[in-house]
Amino acid sequence: MPADALVQAAESAAPVVSDTASDLLPTVTAIASDLAQLNQLMQALLALLVAFTIIYFAVRWFD
Repeated sequence: MPADALVQAAESAAPVVSDTASDLLPTVTAIASDLAQLNQLMQALLALLVAFTIIYFAVRWFD
């Protein structure tokens, strides 16, 4: 009997878990998209830093 009660409890909880997972998917996708955009922004800022550093030292070298 306790095994039957456990199976019944698991079956009744399964839709709740499934609904929660489907509700979280858009949120997780949005967070992943935001992180990808942040990664691109950081790469662009790093590229600008490197470019301006090279220009700065080139100007100082020839000055």
